[in-house]
Amino acid sequence: MNFLAPWFLLGAAAVAFPVLFHLVRRTTRDRLPFSSLMFLRPHPPRLSRRSRIEHWLLLLLRALALVLLALGFARPFLMPKPAAAAAAVPALRRLVLVDVSASMQRPPLWNRARRAAERTLTECAPGDQAALWLFDRQARPLLTFEEWRTLPLDERLPQVRARLEAVRPGWAETRLDAALIQAAEAVADQPSAPVRREVVLVSDLQEGARLNGLQAHAWPEGVALRILPVEPDRPGNAGLAQAGAIQPGRDGGPPVLRVRVQNDAASTVEAFELRWLNAAGRPVGEPVAIQAPPGQDRIVRLAVPDITPPPNRVHLTGDPQPFDNDLWVVPPAKTRIGVLYLGQDVPARPRSTLFFLQQALQTSDRLDVELTAQKPEEPLDPVVLENCRLIVVAAPLSGSSLDRVLDRAERGATALFVGVDPSGPTAEAAQAPGTPADALLGTIDFSHPLFAPFADPRFSDFTKLRFHRRIALDEPPESAGARVVARFDDGTPALIETPRGRGRVLALASGWSTDASNWALSTKFVPWLFALLQWSRGGMSEAVAYTVGEPLPLPEGRATAATMRLPDGSTRPVPPEARSFAGTEQPGLYRLSAGDLEWIWAVNLDPAESRTAPLAPGELEAFGAPASDASAAIRTVGAGALPSGPEIEARQKLWRWLLAAALGVILL
Repeated sequence: MNFLAPWFLLGAAAVAFPVLFHLVRRTTRDRLPFSSLMFLRPHPPRLSRRSRIEHWLLLLLRALALVLLALGFARPFLMPKPAAAAAAVPALRRLVLVDVSASMQRPPLWNRARRAAERTLTECAPGDQAALWLFDRQARPLLTFEEWRTLPLDERLPQVRARLEAVRPGWAETRLDAALIQAAEAVADQPSAPVRREVVLVSDLQEGARLNGLQAHAWPEGVALRILPVEPDRPGNAGLAQAGAIQPGRDGGPPVLRVRVQNDAASTVEAFELRWLNAAGRPVGEPVAIQAPPGQDRIVRLAVPDITPPPNRVHLTGDPQPFDNDLWVVPPAKTRIGVLYLGQDVPARPRSTLFFLQQALQTSDRLDVELTAQKPEEPLDPVVLENCRLIVVAAPLSGSSLDRVLDRAERGATALFVGVDPSGPTAEAAQAPGTPADALLGTIDFSHPLFAPFADPRFSDFTKLRFHRRIALDEPPESAGARVVARFDDGTPALIETPRGRGRVLALASGWSTDASNWALSTKFVPWLFALLQWSRGGMSEAVAYTVGEPLPLPEGRATAATMRLPDGSTRPVPPEARSFAGTEQPGLYRLSAGDLEWIWAVNLDPAESRTAPLAPGELEAFGAPASDASAAIRTVGAGALPSGPEIEARQKLWRWLLAAALGVILL
């Protein structure tokens, strides 16, 4: 028998008092004479030197009451045998979720997280179910429940240690909400056998972690969440983020990059320096000093040095946490694109198709458009045809010219037929019989690259466009892979895309000259035309920045052999049919080479990873996760381990029976 409050057993010593009271005998001291007894012979009681106990039963009852009271207040309990205790506690299904996001690169977070995960799995009993997962941008298993079950008992923990030692934190952001949801569902996915379910989260719990997804998810009933936070030796952090694309300088000055410096609230440093680094990692130009108090952000305008090749990285000095102190950028290079126009309005007449095309395709600091215009009956220059990426056909072509245009589209160019049927040289841009004089656009596929810039409801209104003259385009057969991008309000095709080799052929039923439509006079024309140019030169969107794990959009119409060079110098082949590259696992520059062409992307850390201050207490509970930082609610019965004394005593409650027995003895 064991006791929670053994010091109350000292009260059993009070049994000595009833014994002493029973041993004490009162002797005759005073004599009181009675006249009626004067003739009787006195017989005083015989007294002995030794005391004898009388009324044994009463003494025993009093002593027993005191002993029962002392035992009751000492809170006794009977410790069960280990086998019986283990059988009485349901088995445990535990999933340990370990953070490997970019913020975990701060020393010594990863070593502490690894040890915490090992200790948690060491607590598991032989009959428990356990799994080990990693998470950053997405959750993934490192050791599944099935692998844990099939491993011999003496190989489980060595396997855990070996697999954790082979892992290092990556560069992705912390999507804590998705990881917790997946882990909770994996733990809850268990038959109705009596089993306790627990998710153990090992993380730095930085405030940049995403939690919004937890609000829309109902946490599974019966699944507990236990948190084991890890903390760095030195709190605080400062990071970099791009605040916009590189812009031209003022008054002919050098281009300017706006950089945001965000300093953590727990930081102890507020003086920093920014400077450019070249491709070899060497400093370029003079550093720029900046003051960013803890908890505040600062926007800095950095002039891009005029050197060749241009610098591609901004470095932050003064921050003790180096994992997010580099910002990779791709200085904008002037893109040249050749456009060939074939039409009868050469030279351009006012308000003609070529006139509006020349007005819209103006050379800028980012784009150099080389527009060549000629009549359709003139022979095509093979050099001009080879260098162009976009061919605009506004008049019927002869058989040989049409074949050469379609052959160039086969090799990666975009051919746009404006008011001309690309099916043959005899087609004429005439009013289709039976069609109304004015037509509107009815349905538009806003997922298409040409109309994607207008997908926002604020810009998707095309009802003001009027088409006065159009031709009838045949519905494309499904076998050709063609796609109707837009239709008129009467259901007839307005724009058809037909893939052709590595390029494409677009057929537009009307044009943008004023006698054909008012399209060129609307605000939709220039953005649509530049979307066509961008699509023709590769179809890539010019995002300000890409983050680790985000797929890169690849240019279309590439050569068969394409290679992606990663920031660490390794290369990966890219098939010609690939439309995106998903292997952005590290920050830096990604270079795609296809023949003599090269495309460059800058990939950086998610700025949220720089917000390393710990989450406020209770924030996980506010988002719907029943978090606790202690394991009191769920205890694991390991090999040779028993439930705690308070748990056993609370279940047995022997003190109640002892006090009831003491009360019964007293009443006797």
